[in-house]
Amino acid sequence: MVAPSRNAIRCSGFRIDVAAVVMFSRMLRAEGEGLGVKVSAACPGFVRTAIYDHAQYVHVDKEGALQLIPLPIIALATAIEDILAGVERNDALIVFPFYARLLWRLMRWFPALHTLVGRKAMAGFRRLRTP
Repeated sequence: MVAPSRNAIRCSGFRIDVAAVVMFSRMLRAEGEGLGVKVSAACPGFVRTAIYDHAQYVHVDKEGALQLIPLPIIALATAIEDILAGVERNDALIVFPFYARLLWRLMRWFPALHTLVGRKAMAGFRRLRTP
């Protein structure tokens, strides 16, 4: 399962889905362990895919929105290699690259950080809105 773990501020519904996928994969892993079933959830940072090109940007400048991505976008091939390496190690959660692991831990240790970062990111995104 692939479940991005980064702080997708503008996508509350997406974040709920991510939490559900991560918890579901952990439950499946626990239930299937005795049967030899292995389950991992991949939680990547920003990965270069066509989603950025094909997404609908409604009342927002596409280029401006893409410039708000605060961290490096990793190549798809690198993401695939990291996921396969995590599956090979039988990691429950495959969180990559380093900045995603760091953010994952910080958000777990300091949940209020979601709110602070979210407010700032949302303010920047709202400035891009067009009538």
